[in-house]
Amino acid sequence: MTFAAAAFLSIVFALSFRLSGVADVCGKVVLICRSAAATFFDAQQSDIQKEQAARAAARALLRSLLEIAARIAGAALPPAAAAWLLDLFGVLSLGDVLAGLQTWPLNLMVAVAMLVVFMIGK
Repeated sequence: MTFAAAAFLSIVFALSFRLSGVADVCGKVVLICRSAAATFFDAQQSDIQKEQAARAAARALLRSLLEIAARIAGAALPPAAAAWLLDLFGVLSLGDVLAGLQTWPLNLMVAVAMLVVFMIGK
């Protein structure tokens, strides 16, 4: 039962992570970096323009970092709440579930589940 609960919580996290939009923000980060690199290597730009572009990119990357962190925390909230409720109602021990989350079979299964969730979304 503990293994099944840990697997269920992992799948809930995978779905929450997919729905959180972290991958979209990461795509935006790549675009910001490419734009900044293109500006930096453009010989027609002055040093001041390059510095302004680099500062703007740094601010945008910091905002993206904070957004990614918030989205990951939001994705972790549903399975954490479910685990807490299972422990609160005495269905399962939170310590046992956390121990189950650290086993190799479950980690392999979660990796496959994450891949399936992300492949379905495309």
